Amino acid sequence: MYASTANYIHLSCHGRFNPTKPLNSAVHLSGGSFTALDWMRLQLHANLVTLSACQTGLREVSPGDEIVGLIRALLYAGASSTLLTLWSVSATTTLEWMLDFYGHMWDGATAGKKQSEAYAFQQATLTLREKHPDPYYWAPFILAGDWR
Repeated sequence: MYASTANYIHLSCHGRFNPTKPLNSAVHLSGGSFTALDWMRLQLHANLVTLSACQTGLREVSPGDEIVGLIRALLYAGASSTLLTLWSVSATTTLEWMLDFYGHMWDGATAGKKQSEAYAFQQATLTLREKHPDPYYWAPFILAGDWR
């Protein structure tokens, strides 16, 4: 796996949060499920890991206020920031949001970064909210970690 050397990781797939065993929460890839525990075994150096999949941003607060889920696993593995979703999302509007997000973050002409993740996140959310006022479409995305 080349994830350990990637600056940016984006997976568009299915995801599932496991509320009884949050470390078994997973994204579903062609080779099978990749759980939070699997992510924790990696040594990432990514600036941003995006899991464009349902329920990847959910987490459980266990005794001792330990937050467990894919967010924690990705940050533990070394990702600087994560972009995840809180519920089952619409594939169509998620694609719109992601294209807008990356369009604000990257300059297509030079392939260089032009805006922070936080700014790109804000702009993509406002644009989708204007087109689809129902929060189901524009509010499931969360950015955690170092968002600059």
